[in-house]
Order: sequence, then structure tokens, then C-alpha cells
Amino acid sequence: MTDHFPLLWVTRKRKKGHFPEQMHIELMEAVQAIIPKSTKVVVLDDGEFDGVQ
Repeated sequence: MTDHFPLLWVTRKRKKGHFPEQMHIELMEAVQAIIPKSTKVVVLDDGEFDGVQ
């Protein structure tokens, strides 16, 4: 059995719409900074994460 749990999330009060791609990149960089490189990670997202970077 594999354990799954939320590791990091960000909430912001904004007008309706997508967050800038740079905010998504910063979120992923924050996750990378706290997880050992040998750890497998599964990222679940929605249509919000749709940039090319």
C-alpha cells in the first residue's frame, strides 16, 4: 500500500481566472526543495497547470 498525502498548496484571493504560469513554477520549485531527489512523486492537477515551462 502506498501512502498519499498533500504536501504543499497555495491559496490566493484573486479575481476569477487562471494564475500566472510563473506562480505554478514557483510552487513546483518549492516542492522540489523539500523532497529528496530519489523520491517518486505524482502530481495531480487540473486545467490550471497548462503552461509550457
